[in-house]
Amino acid sequence: MSKIRTRIYKTDGIILKQIPFLEKDRIITIYSQEYGKLRLIAKGIRSPKSKFGGSLETLNSVSLSIIKRNSIDLITESYTNVTYLNIRNNLKLLSKSMYWIELIDSLTVENEPVKNMFPLTEFTLNLINENNCNDLCLRYLELKLIIISGYSPEFFECTYCRNKLEPTDHFFSFNDGGIFCGKCKINSNTTLLKISLNCMKIIRLLYREKDINNIQKINLEKNGYVKTLFGRKVNIKDYNKKTIQINGWVYNSRRSGKIGFLMLRDGYGIIQCIIEKSHIGEESFNLFKTFTQESSVSIIGDVVENDRAPGGYEIFVNSFDLHQITSEYPITPKEHGTDFLMNHRHLWLRSKRQHAILRIRHQIIKSIRDFFDMNDFTLVDTPIFTPNSAEGTSTLFDTDYFDTKAYLCQTGQLYGEASAMAFGRHYNFGPCFRAEKSKTRRHLTEFWMVEPEIAFCDMKENIKWAEKLIDYIFQEVIKNKRNELKILERNIHVLENIKAPFPKISYTECINLLNKGGFDIKWGDDFGSPEETFISEKYDKPVVVFCDTVFSVARASTATAPSPWRLIITGFKSSSSNMSRRSSPSQLSRLIMLQTASVSNFCRPRAPLSSGHSFNVCSRARTLCGSTGAGVRTTSSTISATRPPRPNNTIGPNSGS
Repeated sequence: MSKIRTRIYKTDGIILKQIPFLEKDRIITIYSQEYGKLRLIAKGIRSPKSKFGGSLETLNSVSLSIIKRNSIDLITESYTNVTYLNIRNNLKLLSKSMYWIELIDSLTVENEPVKNMFPLTEFTLNLINENNCNDLCLRYLELKLIIISGYSPEFFECTYCRNKLEPTDHFFSFNDGGIFCGKCKINSNTTLLKISLNCMKIIRLLYREKDINNIQKINLEKNGYVKTLFGRKVNIKDYNKKTIQINGWVYNSRRSGKIGFLMLRDGYGIIQCIIEKSHIGEESFNLFKTFTQESSVSIIGDVVENDRAPGGYEIFVNSFDLHQITSEYPITPKEHGTDFLMNHRHLWLRSKRQHAILRIRHQIIKSIRDFFDMNDFTLVDTPIFTPNSAEGTSTLFDTDYFDTKAYLCQTGQLYGEASAMAFGRHYNFGPCFRAEKSKTRRHLTEFWMVEPEIAFCDMKENIKWAEKLIDYIFQEVIKNKRNELKILERNIHVLENIKAPFPKISYTECINLLNKGGFDIKWGDDFGSPEETFISEKYDKPVVVFCDTVFSVARASTATAPSPWRLIITGFKSSSSNMSRRSSPSQLSRLIMLQTASVSNFCRPRAPLSSGHSFNVCSRARTLCGSTGAGVRTTSSTISATRPPRPNNTIGPNSGS
């Protein structure tokens, strides 16, 4: 029963919440020691000159002087007892504290004090402020709060039949305030929450324990606590001989008498689960028999080492929750046609091979970004809608852009050149579009391409950057996606050999090599896929093809300009565009070396042509995972489109899965 209040009374309390009222006032909700929960008004508290200052902030422990009124009592004076500074400076502690006072607010009624609730709240906030309240301690305090509030649940007998609970899974009813056994769960009219045996053990321990110091000493993992892995990528061997929970989908299942084998897919991998009828009970085992492919389920079990199991580990199931039975799943463990699989592409992604391809693609993209970030490149996102072509072609996707003709970008080259002049090292990475009907790996209508641009970069440095990039991508994929490569049946030993430096061969040498190999190709022709394949098969690594005439020009430089092979300590390279015309042996070489236009079609200055050139890398290992949809275009500047040899300036396939 609430204590009788005089017209002016004092009390200690904890601020639960504040609500703005009128222009400068607030309604303060506190839980007091003598009178329970109170709603009070603080006049002028929102004014800068308020006498209350910051004393009435949420979570503060305060002493108040109050005037009793007919409507709502008025706070006249306030003094701060405790401010809990550690809580306010730590987001995790603040979250726990706010959760606790919300519980107090929801479980209490105004003007009805609950015995021991105020000291329990003070104790809890002090414990949180000292950072001595872990999750288990907070559950313990929650349970004590529920008990003293008069809502003590029943954890030892079935709420319906009043029989003692057996050591198995049970079901909790919030409306009935207790546990239902497996036989009585059908008699409940409300939604039931399934509780595992391990969870019941922990709840009963918290219910019986009277000293919180004993709770703080408990190591949950050694006392049957269930550790939940909510979709996190973990190494299963780190949880050997521990109890875990995994959520996933049924990849496959089979039964052999009273033992069942469940292959569970959780988005990161597949693990084998063992289900014994004698361990989980007949009812649960019969439910397991109804599992279909891609049914969603959560399992709780012990990790056990087994050399014969996939990955070397399996889970001995203690209990499971079936979320949904999948019916008529179209992709079954048999051969399907390509058209059928493409029509069900959203489901096909769940297969091992498609799953592995996309994971390797993810690693390739991550490695590209990591490489450029580590080497101080600045990412500049270029527009997808552009007013014209960047490469002088007519195969563009046109679209109406607010009554103006616009096109989907083919490349971010023009913007990249401007960015290189601003940042020195730039790259853009995004989707590109080509309105070409061909659907080969070299001519997709949509693909992703990375385009680095480097100012003051000569050809030798350009090649080194490409070598470093390809080397890094391969090594990262091999290190992190070895299992996925095995699924795709890639020869990892061949891929491990992809390390810089790479062999380098001139364009003229390639022409001679191709003609000897039976190709009818002339000097100045482009290389197609057959030619690139033939050249790459001569080496066990990617091979760099360069234009030999460019090197001849570079070597003919006089003292009027530094050689492009000279390494400058500052990291910048000399510009061959300032080379003396007297050094150029021929007009043909000058066409290769010099830029024909000083500005782009967007009337933006082009990057000054150093001695940088496009290059092509041919490799027998063109892809890691088949079709990745990520191309790599590396160039330090724009070369004249009229040069005789125009090697393809794409490293790797511009392809999609």
